[in-house]
Amino acid sequence: MYIDNTLILLDFLLFYVHTHNRLIYTMYILACRYEYIMDYKGQSMKFDILGEYREYLGGVVDNRNTANRYYFAIVKCLKSIQFNELSDISKKQIQDYLVNLKKSNDFSALKNGLKHLGDFDSSFKVPEDSFFTEFSKTKRRGTKPGKKIIELDIVQKKVNALRNKKLKLGFRLMQLSGLRVFELSNLKKQDINISEQIITIKVSKGKGGKDGTIVCDPDKYLSKNLQEYLDAFESDENIFYKAETMKKRARELGLECHDFRRIAAISHRNKLKNEGKSIEEANDETREFLRHERFSTTKRYLFNRKLKFRKIEKGQDN
Repeated sequence: MYIDNTLILLDFLLFYVHTHNRLIYTMYILACRYEYIMDYKGQSMKFDILGEYREYLGGVVDNRNTANRYYFAIVKCLKSIQFNELSDISKKQIQDYLVNLKKSNDFSALKNGLKHLGDFDSSFKVPEDSFFTEFSKTKRRGTKPGKKIIELDIVQKKVNALRNKKLKLGFRLMQLSGLRVFELSNLKKQDINISEQIITIKVSKGKGGKDGTIVCDPDKYLSKNLQEYLDAFESDENIFYKAETMKKRARELGLECHDFRRIAAISHRNKLKNEGKSIEEANDETREFLRHERFSTTKRYLFNRKLKFRKIEKGQDN
């Protein structure tokens, strides 16, 4: 009798423990699912807000590359912060992230992105200007690169060897005109006029959102081949690859797209001096050619000690 009662008690205890554990396990699963759903919902709302902000940036910042730089700076900053509304983010969270940034370019991009985010949603708490001013002084401006050498003959050989006409003509046009890569990628057929070996380019929304006109030095090869290339396009159709594609293909050749602008600056100035222009006149006309407001900017393309320019033509040292 005693043994039977003990067995019954043990069976009851086993049943209770088994049932109790299943209950606990079920509650645990439900809790995990709830946490996952809430986390997914929060992430979804975050990306909805950031998506709307990106569209807003595209409407207020003329330069698409600049708008993207601001947007991705914001994305990195908010990556580890959970929020459903921008008002959920504390000013301290933003300031802590800014303090830990090391490079001045990253700091500047995020600062501008945050200010636009405050304009986009007034409930977002943007740090005060005094904070930006104080901590911007502590950021590195980057390490000094070694001396850069541009071998013009090597650059030209690499470009001329390309079989892809869109790339070849794009690089050659950048080298002749001094166009920035994003300006080249935005060109449409209607922006280019070719007359008697002279190519004239209308630039819309260049750096700083400014428009401009470039009158290139005469180029027999490019004027002929570019005209033939343009004949296959509609007037409002983009004629070259996107900027990122051009940069990628240039890197594959061991080149940088901005080097074409440097070559254009030095070549144009040398041509002006060979035509009898004074140094002052050549410098000022080169400034206008590059569409700079100040010659101090142009000087970095012409006399930068980190840049050594070697020309093919003998006796035409910079």
